[in-house]
This record gives sequence, C-alpha cells and structure tokens, in this order.
Amino acid sequence: MSLNAPQYSRYVRDFSAGFLDSPESDTLPLGACIDGRNCFLSSVMETRDGPDGARRAVVRKRKLAQLINPTAMAAGKTVDLLFWYQPEGGDAELLAVCNGALYVFDGVDTFTSVGALTGFTAGALVQAVPFKDNVLLTDGNAMLRYNGTSLLAVGFIAPTAAPGLAIVAGGSLPVGATYESYAVWYDSVMDHESSPSATAAAVTTTAGNLQRRHTKPAGSPPANVDKWRVYVRRTDTNELNFFLTATVAVGTATHDEMVSDAARRTAGPKDSVNNPPPTFATVAVYKDYGIGIEPDDSYYSVSKHGDLESWNPNDKFALERGAGKPLRSATVFGSDILLQKPTKTWRLVGDRPPFKAEPVHTEFGNVGPRSAIEVERLLYAWDEQKGPYRTDLVDWEPLATNRIATFLLNLNRDELANIQVDHDPENNLIVWAIAASSRTQARRRHLLAFNYRLNTWVPPICGLEYATLARYQPPSGKLGLYCGDYWGRVYKLFEQDREGVPGGATIIGTVTSATASTVTCSGATFYTTGSGLAGLMVLAESPTGAFQWRRIQSNTATVITLDTTNDNPWTTTPVAGWTIHLGAVEAYWTTPWVDLGRPELLKKGGFLFVEGKSAVSGDVLTVKARFNQQLGAVYTYDFAFPTQGAVWGVDLWGEASWGLRRRLVTKRRINRAFYSMQVRFESYLADTPVDITAFGIEADGRRRKRAA
Repeated sequence: MSLNAPQYSRYVRDFSAGFLDSPESDTLPLGACIDGRNCFLSSVMETRDGPDGARRAVVRKRKLAQLINPTAMAAGKTVDLLFWYQPEGGDAELLAVCNGALYVFDGVDTFTSVGALTGFTAGALVQAVPFKDNVLLTDGNAMLRYNGTSLLAVGFIAPTAAPGLAIVAGGSLPVGATYESYAVWYDSVMDHESSPSATAAAVTTTAGNLQRRHTKPAGSPPANVDKWRVYVRRTDTNELNFFLTATVAVGTATHDEMVSDAARRTAGPKDSVNNPPPTFATVAVYKDYGIGIEPDDSYYSVSKHGDLESWNPNDKFALERGAGKPLRSATVFGSDILLQKPTKTWRLVGDRPPFKAEPVHTEFGNVGPRSAIEVERLLYAWDEQKGPYRTDLVDWEPLATNRIATFLLNLNRDELANIQVDHDPENNLIVWAIAASSRTQARRRHLLAFNYRLNTWVPPICGLEYATLARYQPPSGKLGLYCGDYWGRVYKLFEQDREGVPGGATIIGTVTSATASTVTCSGATFYTTGSGLAGLMVLAESPTGAFQWRRIQSNTATVITLDTTNDNPWTTTPVAGWTIHLGAVEAYWTTPWVDLGRPELLKKGGFLFVEGKSAVSGDVLTVKARFNQQLGAVYTYDFAFPTQGAVWGVDLWGEASWGLRRRLVTKRRINRAFYSMQVRFESYLADTPVDITAFGIEADGRRRKRAA
C-alpha cells in the first residue's frame, strides 16, 4: 500500500514473493518463502509503485485452529485418518480412525464409534478409497469396508465344498443330458459374488419329467452374504462355461430348478477370479479397476472391473524387475494413474488389463500413499531427494528452494512415507504435514503450505501436532481443512484467532512456581475437558521479554506438565512473576533489509512507521530492529495500537484518513545511524489478529564519511 507522500513511496516495502529477506543482497525468486512463521500473504494486488511495478501484499498472522471434539476419541491416541465420506443420496460424513476403531462425526462436537477395525494397527497410516457407496479402509496390515452403517470384510472366500447335485422328479429337462454344477456366495447389496466352489459330481437325466436339485454348499459365509448361487454346465454337449440357473436365499438348504439349456445365458466366474484381495498398503481406482500395491512390493495388482472386492491373484504385474525401492503410491491424475517409487514415476496405459506400464520420469517420484494430490490440473507430490514439486507430466518443477530447502534439512527422513498432503481452497494452499521438528522427531508438527495462486511458499506453520489432514464440508457449513492430532482430537484449521483452546478458560496466567518440566499458576483455571491442553503449545515469557515455547503433556486447572518425551524441558525454569500464554502461536515476519535505494549513503536514524489493521482494540505488535547486517536483534520496541473502528496505522504527519476511518499515529525514533536496517514484527498473543499492509523508515541520507 502506498503512503500519502510520493517522495517516500520508495521506502514502502510490500510482503509479496521476491523481496530481500537476508543479509545478502539477493532477491528471492517466485516460489520462495518470506522469512517468518505462522503468517499468511493475502490481498495481493498489482501496482505501478516502485521501480519494478511489484505486487503488493498484506501479511497477517494466520487464522488459528478450532477444537471440534472436546472429548477425545481415545485419550492420548493418534488420529490415523480423517476422510470426507459422501454417500449417494445422503449427507456428508466426516470419518475418523483412532486407536484401531472407526468413528463418525455427529456434526456438532462428538465422534461416535462405529466399531473396531479388526487387524488394524493403532498409529499406522490409514488410507480410504470410495467405491460403490462404500469406503475401503487399509493400513497395510488389514483391510475393511464401511457401508455407511457397519464395518465389513472386503470380499469373501468361496464355499469350502461343492454343492449337492441330484436329479429328481417334477421337471422338464431333456432325456440323456449330463450336468455338473458349482456354487458361489452372493451379496446382493454389493452385487458381489465369491469365486466358485469345487464342482459337484456330474448327474444324467435318464427319463422325462425331471429337474435338478441343488443342496447348499458347506461353509460359513459372512453376515452380508444373503444369497447363494448355482451355475450349471452341460457336459454331454461340451459346454465350455457354467451358466447361472438359480439365486437362492442363504437360509434355504435345497433348491429345485429346471432352467432350459436355451435360457441359461449368464456365464459363471472362473476359478479364483473373485478372490478377496490381499492386504494392500495403497489402493486407487482407475477406469473402474482397482489398482492395489502390497506393502514393500514392486508389483501392482488389478481388480475385476467395477468390483474392488474381486482380485484374481494372477492379475499381478511387475513394474520394474530387479533390485530397487518398493512402490509407494498409486495416484489418479486427470485421466491417468501414476505409480511411483520414491524417485521414479510410471503411468499405466490402456483400457483394460494387462495395462502397459510406461516410464514417465526417472528423477521424480513420491514418498508415500498420501503425499500427492491433484489441484487445478497440476500434480503436487514429494520426491525423496528433491522434496515437494509439481508437474503436468511435461514440466517437472521442484518447489523447495532457498529458505524452504534450508528448513527441510531438519526433516526426519525415516518418516517420509508418512507425509500427508491436502488442499485448502479457501486460502489457496497445498498443505503437507511433515515431521520436521528435528531429524529424529517422528511426530508431524509442521505444516508446509504452498500458495498456488501467488506461486509462493507460506512460512512454516506450527502450533498443533498434525497427525492427519482432510478436507470436509458439513451438510450445513462451508468447506474447510481439518486435522487430527496425536491425542484423539480433531481441529478445523484457519478458523479462529485462538489455537485450539475453547473460550471460558484461562489463556494468560501468572506463574507462582515451576520446575524443569512443570509450571503452576495458582490463580488460573486452565482448560481440562477431555485431554485438556495436551499437545498444544505453551509460551513462558519472562518480565524482560525472553520467550520459551514448549509442548504440553497434560494439565490440571492450575498446573501444566511439559511433554519431555517428544519435546524439551524448560531451558530456564520460570519463576514467580513470569507470564504463561496459551492458545498462542509463534507468529513473526521479517522485512527485507532497507537501504533506501542508496547503499553508498550513511543514514541517520529517524522514524519507523507501519501501516495495518486489527479487529481487536489494544492489540500489541512487537517490533525488533537490527542494523548494518548484524545477526541479532539490537533494539526492541513495543507498539500498542487502539483500533478506532477496526483500523489502525501510522504516518509521518499526525492523523491521516484511510477511507472513512480514523487512524492514530505512533512513532518511535531509532537513535542511531545505520547503513541498512531490518525489522521483525511479532504478534504471538491469542485472540489478537494483526494485518500489516506496509512499513517504512524515515531517515535522512548523509554521505559516508571517509577516514582521514
């Protein structure tokens, strides 16, 4: 945003991509990340101000997370999946997997258990794939399907013995015909039948007025099987196929029929073609075929057309023979499906099995089953070596440059396969949840977000523990991005101005005592419902303004205990009189180095001015400055801006107009001479949204003095 005096327009710095953000005199390219944490770019507009007509942007502290379920699904347990389930003709549902069970959100504040996911491993990554109004769930250890009501097996085995077959009186079969039969179990709701049983011994009609009698085969089918079917083949005429003659209620022990040879038209299944699947690590649907990859395998399996419960074990194909890393993902992209190893990509070609596996790229792959997503005709994925990238299958563009590449040096590479990605359309973000607190930390405590509209990285996001991500739109609400944590809870991201802590509880407390891993505020009433504050951040602030951010393990109404298993104890133990902040995030953004366009001149310090807005009266914006390429903050100034109708700011000449609002002026003189200057803005308190639209330095330029 320009200021009112044209002569000062060159001092105004915007926050869009491409500004200087380090002591070196380099300009970041598009796709780089501003120097900050927990802040967004918004309201970008083109302008002709300045030498290059740069884009202008507003920097704001990101919206924080709203707790959805105060009572955890399972205390202290990881949410392994969130999934937006949209049944045909029904309302949308948000499904969750936690501690080896499936839950459904009630749309208000509670997740209700559907049932145990037998065979699933708590804490393992779960994938969900919709089919036939059901959802297939797999974690690489077991697979089940959810039909909107119950959890059921995926497919079922054939009857364990042949059906009985006899010739009895009462029909019209031809004389001298020889028949044999087999049976299958049949689920009429899913229109799915098992592979065939063994074949019954052949029988021959020896007279007229006869019919076939079938006896239900042995075996105990699952509860969803409501029928058994009989297929018959005439051998004296050398029929090649068995043909359907009867569909019988599962409770019926015998069935008589005399379907004529001419009327038998529906051919029966071949051996093993409708077998239940093996347990897949990842599944996708391509041209109505299921594509499945077993754990740590370089082969892919193909299901029966239109039926993810039928998998012929012979329909398993090698992608790449010989040594190499296993397949990690099967991702549908447009009309293609991509099979990817951590650093290689193939595309399946053809309309039906056997598909041809066509190499697409040998230097870009994907690390996990949930780390790739298609948004606006581009695939965003994560290569093991290059990190995040995007492609249209013609151009392949690495995205992790400069500051993001440096940030990823702390990535836990043992957790790459568990990276998760989703799309936040409201904020135009592709968001990856990653374990990057340290090279050994396994919990996903950071979101790395790429703004695909601005072609710019958002500074790293932290505050929660982001075990899983999902988009969801409630039946009477707006589309949003949700996350599950490691404590059985679910949050809606980017929704409010307080991180995860509901209203009515203390968020700012005065320390009365502390140990290396606890802090007590005897006058507080901290939030204790469900898992309380577990997994959230706590800020301890000394009277001199020194900060310590730590992770919470548990709490009572007055005592907070730190998570020293997955985080650190206090570096400096707080003492009485310190301040505790909850529902806050570490939000800061650092400006470019300012030399007023004349690096050869010595500038005498003048006024720092900043322009912005807030919705809360009395917000505090902390400003830190450093000079002449110094690496640490030298001076710190605190500004408290009254809002005057939700808008505040400063300029150089007293009160000024901004639309029809009044804004007040606050100035701080920088009492030193400087060649260049960099400013850092901080806004960490809960319930205090702050937007910065521009800043500048008023300084008188002087020629550099030379030594005699």
